[in-house]
Amino acid sequence: MVVDFARLKRVVGGWIDETLDHKMLLHKDDPALPFLRRLGEPVHVLDANPTAENIARLIFDYTASQGFPSSR
Repeated sequence: MVVDFARLKRVVGGWIDETLDHKMLLHKDDPALPFLRRLGEPVHVLDANPTAENIARLIFDYTASQGFPSSR
């Protein structure tokens, strides 16, 4: 399998930087979410708990949606 790593870094790395980097990752039902939003804190809301496994799944799903070869 051949992948253009420059494209991978640009597309997926750029998405990670824009979407996840320097943001509080919270479950949609986290009681702190309304407070943090009122303060203008940068948050990214997930449907699942922000465990390492769920964050990896989020990145995997985005990578696959961008047409990069992937397998589960």
